[in-house]
Amino acid sequence: MQVLLTEEEYADLKELADKAESYEKLYNELMSQHLALKDEHEKLVEYTRKITDKIFIVWNSMKEYFLPKNGNAKYFKNSKLLWTYLKDFLQNTDKKYLILFKGSQNTIFMEEALKQILKHKSDETNICRQEKFWLEKKNTFFNEK
Repeated sequence: MQVLLTEEEYADLKELADKAESYEKLYNELMSQHLALKDEHEKLVEYTRKITDKIFIVWNSMKEYFLPKNGNAKYFKNSKLLWTYLKDFLQNTDKKYLILFKGSQNTIFMEEALKQILKHKSDETNICRQEKFWLEKKNTFFNEK
């Protein structure tokens, strides 16, 4: 059986095929980036295991990398939960800690955890995203969680 297509039907099929090829290229590029990111996170896990006593992580993607491979990692759903824990943890110890905060510039808002443990409240002015717009956005974010 021979199927004949009109020019219009052929053009539609060609467009779908072209889009499918574009989507496949996009998918392959995203997967490549994901694998590269995964590799970098796994290197970070290995490195931090060697040099840290405690690791506190925020966000699901970090949980995926750290918890299975690092027994001293503690996971928090958001930075508000982390700061509540850290504040209590630091107030109830005589030990001194060097704390490194690392967070991406998206909706993790890691700076809010940092802000809660500053020795001098006046140092808050040196922390990013403390303008009214950002404080309102963060307030909304933390109250939704």
